[in-house]
Amino acid sequence: MQRIGIDGLLLTGSNLAYTSGFANLGKTLARPSFFIMTSAGRVVLLVQEGRWYEASTHSWVEDVQTYRRLSSAPIVELRNIFDELALTGHKVGVEIGLGQLLGVPIEEFQKLRTALSPTSFVDVSALMRSARETKGKDDQQTVWAASRQVTHVLARAQLRDWVGLSLLDLQRSLVEQLLDGAEDARIRVLAHERAPDVGSTFAGAEVISSDDVLCVEMDCNVNGLWASASGILLGSDCPSQWNLLASELSALTDRLTDRVIPGQMTASLSNLGMRLLTECGDHYINAVSVMDDRMGHGLGVDVIESPYLDPGSDTILSPGMALYVRPTLHTPTGVLRTGRTIVVTEDRIERMNLRGTEVVVS
Repeated sequence: MQRIGIDGLLLTGSNLAYTSGFANLGKTLARPSFFIMTSAGRVVLLVQEGRWYEASTHSWVEDVQTYRRLSSAPIVELRNIFDELALTGHKVGVEIGLGQLLGVPIEEFQKLRTALSPTSFVDVSALMRSARETKGKDDQQTVWAASRQVTHVLARAQLRDWVGLSLLDLQRSLVEQLLDGAEDARIRVLAHERAPDVGSTFAGAEVISSDDVLCVEMDCNVNGLWASASGILLGSDCPSQWNLLASELSALTDRLTDRVIPGQMTASLSNLGMRLLTECGDHYINAVSVMDDRMGHGLGVDVIESPYLDPGSDTILSPGMALYVRPTLHTPTGVLRTGRTIVVTEDRIERMNLRGTEVVVS
């Protein structure tokens, strides 16, 4: 904080989870939580009173304070904490940059800024992004555990076991298997070769058949960190061109992953992925409507976070970064994707998904 000239931090959302260890944030902004820290090391965690117990239990912060009112920023309580910590009138870092991780509506933030005047707020998005991108040894092991779980579940998935059941049944079963060794899980299942309104939506009540093509993407959270994997399940009676498309996409993903090296600029991976697509041949390119030029993204407290493997990204891959490399094809009937979780080390990359993310033919 001293290096960038600020006197404290005011963090919410996933930045709060990263700094405080209180990761169970829920999916609603009706009960925002706030992490306040001074440059001298004094820390307060402010939560809605209904979350006091879990915040006190799951965070290392000893001073956990509460507020009662829902669906708005606790301006009075924050003002009292700022006065208590002697932050009022000083420079305080908040996340108001590209990630938009402040976690409160802009109108509430304006009210807060007025109430805390003459405190000045400074954007620390770059600082927080840099800190979160690099994982220590313990966090790398956590990503490995999450990746091992998601790979284990995906490796056992066989479309033939689900013929006659619904896409929703498949999704629920996979989530249950993931949660057997994880705190949280997310599954997306996309079916191809159906009516347009079905081919463009996620898992529902549609019945699985032996000629189906299913793109399955899984995210798994262990101890507050995410890992991901995706693969393609092919029915025994699906058209042969899908087997070719899916197999070559899996091979393209492997080639792209093998070319990741420490010190590389993230934009170069996007460019490389597009170049590898052209090497697949005209038969492949003609079957693809478009290839997403984002070849993946970082993993951490959020399932999608920096660094982003985009054409305009200038992040340098550094040891400790966890990445989800996942080339994505958009076809006339939907999305095809195969993805791997990797971690960058000092002199190489380590694949977290050792098996199970390849194309599976029933």
